[in-house]
Amino acid sequence: MGVKNILHLGIWILISVIFFVSAPASAANHYIRAGATGSNNGSSWANAWTTFAAVTWTRGDTYYVAGGTYTENVSIPSLSGTSWIIVKKANVTDNGSDAGWDASYASTQAVIQGELTSSASYLEINGVTGGNGITEASATYGIYIYNSNLSYPVVYASGTSFIYLHYIDIEGAGYTEPSSQDGFYWNNPSNQKGLHLAHCWIHNVSRNGVTLSNAVGTSWSDYSLLFENNLLSETGGVTNPDDHGQGMQWYGGTDQYTVIRNNVFRNITGTASIAFLG
Repeated sequence: MGVKNILHLGIWILISVIFFVSAPASAANHYIRAGATGSNNGSSWANAWTTFAAVTWTRGDTYYVAGGTYTENVSIPSLSGTSWIIVKKANVTDNGSDAGWDASYASTQAVIQGELTSSASYLEINGVTGGNGITEASATYGIYIYNSNLSYPVVYASGTSFIYLHYIDIEGAGYTEPSSQDGFYWNNPSNQKGLHLAHCWIHNVSRNGVTLSNAVGTSWSDYSLLFENNLLSETGGVTNPDDHGQGMQWYGGTDQYTVIRNNVFRNITGTASIAFLG
């Protein structure tokens, strides 16, 4: 082989090595299924993680959740990067690429009995089905979060941004309780944006359906909050006279580019359906 050919071969090897090293890892699918009896590593429907506590969270990946009951508090940690993490209720048309899929995994809701907390930005949780307006029925939603304790059903940590919650039933411990409970809590001291709540039902909480603060977008397309096509009902009945409830409440602070549209507010007790304080 001539020197020229050797030189060309060396250049192609170098290019190939650079491309291989620098190419980003492709996104992966993972599987969560209560009652799975395999290796509990999330690699397939047979080997699915049986609890959210066992899950390893990776940016850019999709986590398919089968129907079933998950009796646990779910905590998603802070992760560096901006690639989206997607948690999706598995359904007949979108359930990952694993050959072990069974249609029965889509036949029931994914029910989280406990609190969902997240410190992760760029996170989408999607129940896929539900959100049919004022005649809501809990069973229509792909994901149902029910917290019978007086901790809040859904809490996002300080500084989180770019959060999508779609087609989720979020229910608290009761409309009239002696202590305060909020349905969705995003009351952070640092500016955040990109919260999209759509086709959700938030209900049966004793104080606020939604609590927010310091949500600051830069434009109507780069919004702080887009709250659309939701049902907010049965909030604010807390019996402690020192507390009071609203449908949605913003605490004092700067809030910009908030969009609230095409929602139903029903049976809201307290100061207001929508209250901006401060």
